[in-house]
This record gives sequence, structure tokens and C-alpha cells, in this order.
Amino acid sequence: MGRTFSVILFFALWWNLFTLTINAQSVKIDSLKKCLKTAQNDSSRLILLNNISALFNNYNLDSAKFYLDKTSALINNYKGTRLEEQYLDRKGNYFQKKGDFKPAEMNFLLSARLAEKLNLKEDYFIAQNSLQLINSKLGNHKKAISELKKLIHLVNQLNDEKKFVTLYSNIAMNFLLLNLPDSAKKYFDIVYPLTEENGFYRAAISVNLAYLNYLTGNYDNTIKYAKESVPIARRLKRTELLLESLTNISNAYYEKKQYAKAVEYSTKVMNIAKKNKLRKQLADAYGNLALAYAGLNDFRTAYKFNNMYSELHDSLFNAELGKQINELQIKYETEKKDKKIKLKDAALKRQSLKLKYSVLAVIVTTIFAIIIFIFYRKKNYAYKELVRRNMEIVEKNGFTPKRKSLPLDRTMSKYSSSSLKDEKKEELHEKLEKSMIEEKLYLKSNLTLGKLAQQLDVNSKYLSQVIHEEYDSGFSDFINKLRVQEAARLLVNKSYRHISIEGISKLVGFTSKSTFNSAFKKIMGVTPSFYSETSKDIK
Repeated sequence: MGRTFSVILFFALWWNLFTLTINAQSVKIDSLKKCLKTAQNDSSRLILLNNISALFNNYNLDSAKFYLDKTSALINNYKGTRLEEQYLDRKGNYFQKKGDFKPAEMNFLLSARLAEKLNLKEDYFIAQNSLQLINSKLGNHKKAISELKKLIHLVNQLNDEKKFVTLYSNIAMNFLLLNLPDSAKKYFDIVYPLTEENGFYRAAISVNLAYLNYLTGNYDNTIKYAKESVPIARRLKRTELLLESLTNISNAYYEKKQYAKAVEYSTKVMNIAKKNKLRKQLADAYGNLALAYAGLNDFRTAYKFNNMYSELHDSLFNAELGKQINELQIKYETEKKDKKIKLKDAALKRQSLKLKYSVLAVIVTTIFAIIIFIFYRKKNYAYKELVRRNMEIVEKNGFTPKRKSLPLDRTMSKYSSSSLKDEKKEELHEKLEKSMIEEKLYLKSNLTLGKLAQQLDVNSKYLSQVIHEEYDSGFSDFINKLRVQEAARLLVNKSYRHISIEGISKLVGFTSKSTFNSAFKKIMGVTPSFYSETSKDIK
């Protein structure tokens, strides 16, 4: 819940690099618009339109599209020129900002090919770097690393330190996303000294070094690097970079169990996200606040933020799902139209009938898939919630034997004729709890009722009676429950991550893996492997 990190370095570095090439100090949108009105020829207009759309791509996509459409109307007479190459680059950047990665990829690829043909080395570097941004966003990190490494020779030729920093940082981030922090650190260490102490590149690399240290459990360094980037991000008005820095700090304090500090920084993230209408970051802030307040044992406030997180998170998910369905519908309608144009009159009727059945099949399949997805999501969420609650019990109090809340009716008990007195029973009960809670005798794999009775120096029948009446359980179930609860504690403990589940089962006294799995599922509601993996995600 809000414990994952969004990687923002790639696009931010690329955008800084791009703005350097157009001399952002002298280019202002208003002045460009005035120049556009007085431009004497189409080539001048295209230069101005490319620069305007590039600036609008950074913060107003509707305006960017407006000027890209104007460029598209003029570009046909300038095919194969740098003006077309720049137009393709701006168009790719527009689609990338929208999150439409396929058309973005196509435009960046065309831009790179044209730049290579025209021997425009800087433009080729920018286009190729943008292409690998797309690969990274699509999860193709190995391909991105391979292609980025091919640019090292080119960037050495260009002798541009900022491009060098951009390239090496992007390689490092892809290694980080592959969960290879050592490889990522090697590239970050190369470029970190090359950045200005108060410059954007220092802030961007610092926030990602903070993330790297978080992954490796070095939370003090996480705080150090993240705090280094905060004032720079504020000064440069880089909101997303600032939120990433503050989130890193909050998460590190949470891991250090300094929950008040975690609340302080998550609250800052929440306020900034609200002000800038950044719903994804706002949802993450709610989730982090829920966890931090739970750490402070303020469960009422934690519950409130948990509800706010769930509501906003579900809203974001539904919006994304709606967008995907809409895109699929548009794609389907386009393909359908193209097919109709190509079909002959004689075949059109037959094809139309097939299309109707295809549409019906798609709709039925889609509805069925959505229903399955919803049920799976609810079921998976319920299991994860079960794991989370059990983890909270482990972290807050640990597991102990639980006596029945109501006394057993002795007239209905099978021990109604027993000679065991209440005073003796309480004494025996105290011995039993001491042996279980303090001495943890249940961890012995060969423990039996007889051996436990001998250890406690009591009658085995009386011991069985106490277990049955006080815990409403037989001896085996009673011991298995304590062993399972101990296993649950070990499975979420980082110190035991190197031990297999079968090894954990032996540590808590089980001699059979299948017996352990069955007992764990019966008592905890989920399998040991699901509990272990889900606990990692939750943490």
C-alpha cells in the first residue's frame, strides 16, 4: 500500500536535455506566437511550430496537439529534412506524455532513422534515448540497457557531459528496475560527482540513489540522499521530483520505526499532491499515512486513511480500465472499417455475418474475463487483507495461546466425572502456559501429550482435560496452532528470509512439509508460500 516507488529520472533527464537544445532562456511561448503571426514562409513557420509544441508538451498536451496539427498540415513539402525529424520527435514526445507508448515508439523510431540519415548525431542520441524510455516503461529493461550501451561510443564523440550523465543514469535506472542494485550503483557512482551540487541532475540522481539504498536496507543513506534533493526540487519547482524525495524519506523513517517522522513527511506529500491534483501520488500518501498511524497505534486515524486510499486507488484503477477498453474499442472499429473497404461486394455479406458473431464473442469473452478478474481481485484482496491482519497481530503482540471466552458447561463436558479440582486445574493451566509461552516446548518435533505431561510432572489425562476445556482443542491441534503461529512470525522476519519454507516448518517442530502446509492453511487461511510472498509486498 503505497510502498512502491515511481521512477521519474528517465523522462526528467531527457526533458532537461531537450530544453538545452532549444535554448529555453531566450524562447518564450508568447514571443514565439508573435513571431508565428509575422513569419514570411512555411519553413520559418515550421521552426516556430516545432518549438512551441515542444514547450507545450511539458505541461499542456491539448495545446501541444493543436500546434502539432498545424505542423502536420505544412510538413509534406519538407519530407526528409531536419524539420520533419524534429516534428516526429515532438509528436513522439506528445504521445509519450499521454501514455500512448506504441505511437510514441513509432515516431521516435522514425525520428532516429531520419536523424541517422541526415547525420544529426545529437538528434539521433535524443531519439534513441527516448526509444529506450519507452522500452523501460513497457518493462523491456534488458533491451533498453543493451540499446543504451550502444550509445556510449556516440556520447563520447559528442563530448557533452550532460548527455553522458543522462545516458549513464538511464542505464543505472534500468538495472535498478531489474532489481540489480549493485550494477545500478556502478553507473550512478560514475555520474554523481559530475553533477552540480545544486543542479537538477544532482537532485534527480540523489533521489534515485535514495531509492537504491532503500532497496538494500540502508535507510540512513536513503534519508541522506533524499534530503539532498528536496531543496533543489523546491527551487526548480519540480513537483514530482519533490514528492519522490519526500516519499523516500517517509518510507525510510517507517522502516526505522520512527512513525511520527513518517507521518510528518507523508503529510507533506499529501498536501503537495492535493494542491497539484496528482491523484496517484495522493493515493500513495494516504496508504503511507495509514501504515504510519498504525505504527503509532492510532488505529482510528489509520482506518480513516486506509479507506481514503482504497477509494482513490479503486477510482484510479477503474479509470485506467475504462481507458484501455475504450482504446480496444477504437482499435477494433478501425480494423473493422479497413476490412470493409477491402472486401468485395459479394463477400461483404458473408464477412458482415462473421463480424457480428466475432463482436458477440468478443463482448461475451470480455464480460466473462472482467467478471473473472473482479472475483479474482476481490478474492486476492481478501487473502492479502487476511495476511496483513495476521502480520499486524505478529508485529503488535505476537501470538499466544487463546483461552475460550466462555467457561465450559461441566454438565455437558465429557470430563464431568473428572476428579480434577478447579484449584488444581488453574495451577496446571499456569504450568502449561509457562511451558508454551516462555519455554516454547511446542517447538520440539517429538513432543507428545505423554512427554509434555512428564515434563510438567502432571497426569496426562488431567493435562488433556485442561487443553480441551480451556482451549476447546485436542493436544495435536493445540500444538499445531502454536507452531503455525510461530512460523507466521518467522516468515515475515527479514532475518529468516534465507531459510526455505520447509526449513521454517522444521524450525517450529513439524517433521512433514505436507502436514505443515495443511495445518498452516487451516489456521491462517492461506498457504505458507502465499503468506510469505504477500508479506514481502505489504512490507
